[in-house]
Amino acid sequence: MRALFFIVPIFYVILSYGQSTEEEKLYAKLVSTVKVPDDLLSTRSAVFYESSFNQSTLEEIQKGFQQTGIDAVIYFETPQAMAGSDSRLAHARYLSTRAIRYLIFLRKTDKEYDFFFTAFNGKNDFVEQGQVAWQMKSSNLNDLLKSIFRACINSQKKQNFLINDYPEREAAVNAIVGKRLESLARDINYFKVAIPKFGEAEADKLLEQYFKDNFPIKFEMVENSADEKELRNKGFLYILRYVHVPGVVAKEILGYEEGKSETAITTIRYVNNEIQLKTIPSEAPVFKFYFKNMEFDNVHLGNKWDADMTWQEALANHIQAYRQEVKIP
Repeated sequence: MRALFFIVPIFYVILSYGQSTEEEKLYAKLVSTVKVPDDLLSTRSAVFYESSFNQSTLEEIQKGFQQTGIDAVIYFETPQAMAGSDSRLAHARYLSTRAIRYLIFLRKTDKEYDFFFTAFNGKNDFVEQGQVAWQMKSSNLNDLLKSIFRACINSQKKQNFLINDYPEREAAVNAIVGKRLESLARDINYFKVAIPKFGEAEADKLLEQYFKDNFPIKFEMVENSADEKELRNKGFLYILRYVHVPGVVAKEILGYEEGKSETAITTIRYVNNEIQLKTIPSEAPVFKFYFKNMEFDNVHLGNKWDADMTWQEALANHIQAYRQEVKIP
């Protein structure tokens, strides 16, 4: 496999496209504003927080939101919710059932807390490109919550009163709806397969060329936001999916029991058609590809853990395993 890379500006840093995390791609869509959302104190919100936020900090934030009148009804860890298309879709469906109007993203650096408040678009990409978001930040959490309180009560009347005392974090949202199969989709070569684009021209060219060179099946590149029901109506049965999160989180999302307490995770890679083992720190972001049967929502994860740190390596691992399984030279 040819190792080709491309560099584009994403969010605050310069990263290879496709290697930036899914939440960074989402944040990059937002345009900061100082205006408080019009009906923030009369509608429901969902909170997405980074893993660096502990329980006591979330409780302090929820107490501040309660006093302000922000009805934060559910809290999710951002990496898990944004990990990939299936995870985003599952969370978007859940948000719709809870009548969520706004999304609140909590971020934290060594120097400051940084909160975004923005509307939920009702779809599995959560926000639109160029969507405005009320941004508030401070080096002190208490000061930040006070500033949010003052800005809100000066702009609108509080109408939310029955607000949770503590952050609700217990909602079970499963990315896998159908059967979870630790096997390869051996019949995939009989059907038309959808390969979603990354959404960046150069990366999409590399992705398409890789499949042309290495995957002798009938496939077609589709938009990343393509609706699965519409794809089925067009004759597609399988679709390529992936998660992109720290390895320990990827295993949890995809239903692997082992790995939760490991400091490093062993993955397989292929060198000259031979399997080699590779160890990756469990907190390092990895890509894990799999194929999904859209008729039954069954996912084929592969018979070995083949995640890797770049999408090129992870995809090559998964496709090479398929080629060996069905005896493609």
